[in-house]
Amino acid sequence: MFPNSLVSEDRSSNTDLPGTGTWIIDENPPPLHPNDGLWQAYIDLLLKPSEDDLKIWPHSFEFRLRVNLTADGNLSLISRIRNINCKPFSFSIAYHTYFSISDISEVRVEGLETLDYLDNLYQRERFTEQGDALTFESEVDRVYLGSRDAIAIFDHERKRTFFIKKKAFQMLVFGIHGRRNLKPWLILGMRNTNRCFV
Repeated sequence: MFPNSLVSEDRSSNTDLPGTGTWIIDENPPPLHPNDGLWQAYIDLLLKPSEDDLKIWPHSFEFRLRVNLTADGNLSLISRIRNINCKPFSFSIAYHTYFSISDISEVRVEGLETLDYLDNLYQRERFTEQGDALTFESEVDRVYLGSRDAIAIFDHERKRTFFIKKKAFQMLVFGIHGRRNLKPWLILGMRNTNRCFV
């Protein structure tokens, strides 16, 4: 979680922002919904601002993250933000998921067709995705705007597919780093910006 007013375009300078501290395991979490018992396994993590955080950004909050793993292997992350001192603030939440892929040229992504995106390799210039499924020959670093709720990543060489579903996230950050045949990584991040009152 990052305060909107402090997030820098230079990602390397964001490591000491509030919301990037040490998480603790919440031994007695509040109930999330009536279907809590349906999860095969879950853990609740809790993040609170430190005294140093409050010097930089004077808003007290609790960030709860529930990590669920079902018996059939589905993983879900559920974020909840609680405003402790009732002083309104804006924030962003971002999940950055890394997938090890076989080779850039063997990967296909569906669900991003015809969307607008900002290309970080071209000074965040705005483009519109063309064609059907996305395939790649080199490194990419893009922010897709208004992305759909379901995306599929196909790795043909390893014969595996990742299905990613999202709720309430407005933007999708997508990147492939590494060159052909050099252990590339596909990075899929979801980001949302909200205003917190109580």
